[in-house]
Amino acid sequence: EDAVVLRPVWRMAEGFEKAHGLRNRYKTDRRRPEDAAVFTKSEEINFHKLAMRYSKSLSKDQCFSALRDMFRRIGQVMGEGKEVKVFFGVGDLCSRDKQAHFAFDGHYHRMVK
Repeated sequence: EDAVVLRPVWRMAEGFEKAHGLRNRYKTDRRRPEDAAVFTKSEEINFHKLAMRYSKSLSKDQCFSALRDMFRRIGQVMGEGKEVKVFFGVGDLCSRDKQAHFAFDGHYHRMVK
């Protein structure tokens, strides 16, 4: 039997892409509608949960503002065409010449039989 290789998929938000004049280096939205069943839905960020879990002093508003400002700054630098590489625990958000991609760490790819 052939094993199926499951690979993580990253998709840049269109608003982020447009706001900073970026291009997604690898388009992941070229799949067939019937492929949707094999993808796991992404979860919305719960800022209250983040603030409670990872801080003893941050409010959900402070958590929201910090992440918004951080991603805004990352987007500005990426939009300037500079080389960017930010580690996010499961891989790196990378950009060069306004082309962005996410490089997952190799151990997040798994084989299924």
